[in-house]
Amino acid sequence: MFKRKFITVLLIISVAALILSGAVCLAACNAQISDGTLIVGTTTVVDTLNRLDAGGGKPGYAYTMLSSTLAQVPLVYRSRGEFLSALCDIDCSDDGLSWTFKLKDGFIWHDGVAVCAEDLSYTLKNSLSENEINDICEKDGRVTVRLKQAKASFLNGLVSVTLQPKHILEGVTKDTITDGQSVIGCGPFCFVKRDTAAGTIEFRKFEDYPYAESIEIERVIFKQFNSEDSMRLALKAGELDMLWDYGGGLDANAYSELNGNSKLKFISYPTDAIPKVLFFNNGKLTDVKVKEAIKRAIDYGKIARIFGTPHSALPREGFVAPHVFGYKQTAELKRDLTEAKRLLREAGYSERNKFDFELLVRASGDDSQYADLIKTDLEETGMIAVRLIVKGGDWQSYYQSGAHTASLAGITAAGYSFEAGYGTRYMLTTQNSVMQEAGFIKNPVGHGQIAIDDGFGKLTEFGEIRQALADAQRADGTLEAAVERYQDYFVKYTPAIALMYDSKIQVMSDKLTGAGVDDTFGILNVQSFVSLKKRV
Repeated sequence: MFKRKFITVLLIISVAALILSGAVCLAACNAQISDGTLIVGTTTVVDTLNRLDAGGGKPGYAYTMLSSTLAQVPLVYRSRGEFLSALCDIDCSDDGLSWTFKLKDGFIWHDGVAVCAEDLSYTLKNSLSENEINDICEKDGRVTVRLKQAKASFLNGLVSVTLQPKHILEGVTKDTITDGQSVIGCGPFCFVKRDTAAGTIEFRKFEDYPYAESIEIERVIFKQFNSEDSMRLALKAGELDMLWDYGGGLDANAYSELNGNSKLKFISYPTDAIPKVLFFNNGKLTDVKVKEAIKRAIDYGKIARIFGTPHSALPREGFVAPHVFGYKQTAELKRDLTEAKRLLREAGYSERNKFDFELLVRASGDDSQYADLIKTDLEETGMIAVRLIVKGGDWQSYYQSGAHTASLAGITAAGYSFEAGYGTRYMLTTQNSVMQEAGFIKNPVGHGQIAIDDGFGKLTEFGEIRQALADAQRADGTLEAAVERYQDYFVKYTPAIALMYDSKIQVMSDKLTGAGVDDTFGILNVQSFVSLKKRV
């Protein structure tokens, strides 16, 4: 009897010990996983994994940008103004017409297929416009792009272009590609799963990545939040390691809320991005005096105080910010209500005959807050009646209709470099287009196809400037001269107004060290993971 009881007790103790040791092992395992896991908060909604349905802000755009930070590898990245590449050695001919790319050794697609020069050639052919290149040649593992005209902004246009797997994507369309095909990349992390119910997307370290031995982070989990407030609460509680918002950083309110928290640290760096721009519908509003009056009526200091970080600055007459290459001294934009009223009277408006200003505003984001301030400022002239048109999902269709006088949008660092650089692409969209001036043709909707003449080979003034920007080079001074002309055009005609400049401020846990900066993707980027470490 005693023996049976002893054995029973012994079994209970043994089981308890096993459970306890298992719990200890599990805790140790979880601790190990936790130590090697980077948890990133975001309010960005990933609707689909379809990378072929990503153009023009379509549903796949969010995943394409998110995966470009760790799973897909950009051809070129720019850090504090310097162009580098994890994938290729890049060489340019003395005349600026030929760019040669040679893949570095060791890159493998996540399905086990070796990355090859054909992938690079395939990517470049799909990413560059036929209007700007003579040909793309592949020889001895090198791919050479021959341009029709030397283009100083050529590498700028590649910073958000990721290498594409030809063996997977060739012959498929956005309607036939599978999620399994779409997520294949050659970056340091590979896709694991998306849990729509939990709002998470998980990636794990790709052991065959060339620099995998240097990478300490084992997995990355993106967690979606429904609001900025709840996401920041999770960050302050230590549940998140950093935040992700493509092209974005902390706004003034977020920075004020988080600054001073001893468990967080901040990285600040200048960027080409412009937080918010007032874009005129230049096909509808052609009176330069009215645009000038609107420019004079806005209180930029108030905008910077409300929306800017401590690094914000007043915008300039010439649109280009002082830290951007080619900037020439132009005056800061400051409010002058008296001058605004004078210009409006000269344009034929009065307290009885007010200018009807329809401002198109997105329902999401902070556009409505900006719009309220602008409305108040403009109506203080007594000669402008502002109507705010707030649109959600139908914003784009209303924009294309051209009924609005102006609209609001931000310019990301990548977007700033599109077309001829310096934000020119945003001036060429269908209803912003300065190509419509003086009776010239309306810019058609198209992917990279920009019409810049009147059908008789005659360029508009802006068209000539854009062409000069596209053809210019830094080395011979032509780019600086073209940027000067670009700024002079803004001073004279005001096709759009930058409402302020700001540095990008990003935040991360104080447990993280070694984060590198990518001017396009911020502190979460392919290069960062080689040096990024998370202490216990």
